[in-house]
Amino acid sequence: MKKLIILTVLSICCGSLHGQGQMQFNNRVIGDVVAPIYGPEPSNPTLSIRGNPTNGTPAGTAIYSGSKLEGSGYTAQLWAAPNGACTNTVPESSLQAVLIGGTSTFRTGVAAGWFNASVAVIPGAMEGERATYQVRVWDNRGGTITSWSQVLADSTIPRGQSDVLTSPVLGRTLISPQPMWGFQSFNLTTLTSPTLVPEPSILALASLGIGFLYLHRRKFNAGS
Repeated sequence: MKKLIILTVLSICCGSLHGQGQMQFNNRVIGDVVAPIYGPEPSNPTLSIRGNPTNGTPAGTAIYSGSKLEGSGYTAQLWAAPNGACTNTVPESSLQAVLIGGTSTFRTGVAAGWFNASVAVIPGAMEGERATYQVRVWDNRGGTITSWSQVLADSTIPRGQSDVLTSPVLGRTLISPQPMWGFQSFNLTTLTSPTLVPEPSILALASLGIGFLYLHRRKFNAGS
């Protein structure tokens, strides 16, 4: 009986040591990561900007004109893949959406730019290992765009994504889940600019005017 109890305890301990690794899905951890997400540039919605502003952590030099994202109309999603004990990243094509704690919306007011924090469980990665990860954000159009594949199918949907990064050592039981060190700000873009109706040129207006006068003259001559 005593041996059975010892084996049971050891099994529980081993399960804790080898459980799936976790990290903080949070772009505002004072002292570690301060990296707000921004909307498209008003003057050029196809312009992609990456990097922290001067008041970010770490401080950067990027300048954003778009507003900080806020509210439930924007989705932030963590994508990741196990990386073992290595610090080299795996290909972006290998990343998968993190299903537990990996999807969020944005805070509002003075907290705009920050998504609602959670602890993300990285599939296939164990505590003490590392993972390759990327954050992808998009305009969910009132909750109707629920997946990255839908975003890719529509070039007019504002979207953005971080660099592909290596996570800190993942935690769970023996190690506290760590922040997304190295994560930096980015903005949303559209792949195509909104369709604009061009203003008629002076030459085009002149041609229309001449054509109108010609038709009017023919009608006048026919009547006389």
